[in-house]
Amino acid sequence: MEQHDAKVMTGVKPRVEAIRFRWSLRRVALGLMGLQLLVLGILSYREYTHFGLTVDYGIFEQAFWMLAHGQLNPHLTVAGIPFWRNHFELLMWPLAMLYWVWPNGPILLFVQDCAAIGTEWFAFLIIVRLVKSSPTSESWKRFLIGTALILLVMNPWTYWAESFDFHFHAIEACLITVSLWAFYDGRRRWGYILMICTLLASQVSTTYLVPAGATIFFMDRKLRRDGLIVALLGLGWFVFSEHLGVGGLGFVFGSHSAPVQAGSAQLPLLQEYLPKSVQGLLALVTHPGHLLNSWWSNRGNVWANLGTVGDVGLISIWGLVPLLVFLETALAGSSVFTQPSPSTSAVWALILVGSIVWASRAYIWHRWVGYMVVTLIAVNAIGWAFMGYQALPTKYTMASAKGSHTLEEALRIIPPNAEVVASQGILGRFVDRNRVYPFLYSGIPIRGPEVYFVISPYQGINLLNNENIAQRMAYLVNVLHASVVTHKNQIWVFRWHPPKGVTHLTWPTRTSRIMAWTVESQAGHALLQGSPSQWRRQSLHKPGYVLTGDYWRLARGSYTAAVSVRATGPIHVEVWNDTGNLLLARRTLPKTQGLQQVRVPFALTRQFPRNIFAGVGPFRYQPVVPTLDNNIEVRVWTAGQGSVDVYWVSVHRHS
Repeated sequence: MEQHDAKVMTGVKPRVEAIRFRWSLRRVALGLMGLQLLVLGILSYREYTHFGLTVDYGIFEQAFWMLAHGQLNPHLTVAGIPFWRNHFELLMWPLAMLYWVWPNGPILLFVQDCAAIGTEWFAFLIIVRLVKSSPTSESWKRFLIGTALILLVMNPWTYWAESFDFHFHAIEACLITVSLWAFYDGRRRWGYILMICTLLASQVSTTYLVPAGATIFFMDRKLRRDGLIVALLGLGWFVFSEHLGVGGLGFVFGSHSAPVQAGSAQLPLLQEYLPKSVQGLLALVTHPGHLLNSWWSNRGNVWANLGTVGDVGLISIWGLVPLLVFLETALAGSSVFTQPSPSTSAVWALILVGSIVWASRAYIWHRWVGYMVVTLIAVNAIGWAFMGYQALPTKYTMASAKGSHTLEEALRIIPPNAEVVASQGILGRFVDRNRVYPFLYSGIPIRGPEVYFVISPYQGINLLNNENIAQRMAYLVNVLHASVVTHKNQIWVFRWHPPKGVTHLTWPTRTSRIMAWTVESQAGHALLQGSPSQWRRQSLHKPGYVLTGDYWRLARGSYTAAVSVRATGPIHVEVWNDTGNLLLARRTLPKTQGLQQVRVPFALTRQFPRNIFAGVGPFRYQPVVPTLDNNIEVRVWTAGQGSVDVYWVSVHRHS
């Protein structure tokens, strides 16, 4: 009897210790991930207050605001389409109820942060179960689980992905990871519920259910039928939503399907009647080189994405979803989509699960091989973390602190029912209204009696060149007779009362002249007095550039820069290639003969690549492919002696 009791006690003690160990690991993981969530929340709030939110955020925030205000079929003026046709993100309807809890602030950004941490947490639970079930030593299990936890928390790409406005990708990644955990943990009912929620997240995420179903299929023999059901469910929902006319993933697949070919014969009928996804698959089968070439050209970015969590994890059942993500992004044919970004949010956690599986197998084969594999993964991750964190501070701030204060002032000035046209880089905070449009559009519908223009030429991401922005600003006051509400800290706010009967605004084509008051000045200020034709940049009677910031994108050739200027003291009129930091021409005058046009001929004989931070040594990536630019700037410098007034600047190419 005593021996039997002893056997029972010796069997219970390791079980109790294992439970304690598991819960201690979970406490540490919860603490670290809770701290990570706090950091992400602070960064998101900073991004919100510094107006680092662009058109992408504007699309979702406007839908969020409209749904919360009872518009159940919101038509997005930001995108020009009904929201459901964006990517079929049906989860936005229940998500909009959060607006009633906190009707302001970056709610969507905080939801995205929670989803990112949720993905890490459930990936960690999968890893714990995988490692604990392996026939290895307890010391190895602790080492492997601890390493996995550190790699999850220190991954810099999580922070990068969260800085790209708001997207449903983080929510999709979380739902997919939690559903896989549910099936792996024997919670089939929850697995199906979460997979259905994934279907509602967006049309793009429905394709993830196909490889997720394959993962479930190979997870356990008992789950093979479930895996097939999940895969068919995702495929069927995708085809259904595409036939509804959703402008989603079909356009990505379709980018390489025009024209779809079989041998040398084109298939115009297929192009006309088949869904874009089917066209893309046909193009992939008949021309697999498109995919291989695209993937190879972006191999550096793919390597960067995989490096923080172990590349080997892609070759496992847990890497099937990430593999499809890379397949889809490679079909997009752009390095932008294979950089660490929201589109690859579903990659890192699941690849790490696969990497841990391989490390555990290596340990079983030979224990030192296992330690070597984990060490290599950790060193690689540390290298990428060093590179990623070094460039991270610029990701969450678009406008300067002073510029943010001016934009906050603009938000208070603009009536809630007024129509707003805002620069693309700072648009996100202005979309809580029925009518708001990006400044980059060539034409804008006019629906109200008052239109406000919020323009940030030098802060945030602007797809328009500074030359175009300056010319549109001049058009507002010279032709449309808009009034300047405020202009400071590189932010301009205009108010326009459209004449009766005007229902559309079309911006003019580019001209060869920029008004000086629309651009920057180091030693001058904008003088907005009298007729707009007399507005100018005036010197502050100190040495420096009275005129800067008039950027021109020019090809190679011969040109003449002209400046309309009045100066009572010495000035330099200079032409610079800003991309190469090269002075191209300079003309010095002791003073001008009243208002004078000063001409400076110059030639462009070479192009300079943009200097883009790409990392150090093997830890390199290219978020944007460097292009050859000639970013030309015409400057007017004063010694501070006498007054200088600059009216306009132009550049003409010699025929």
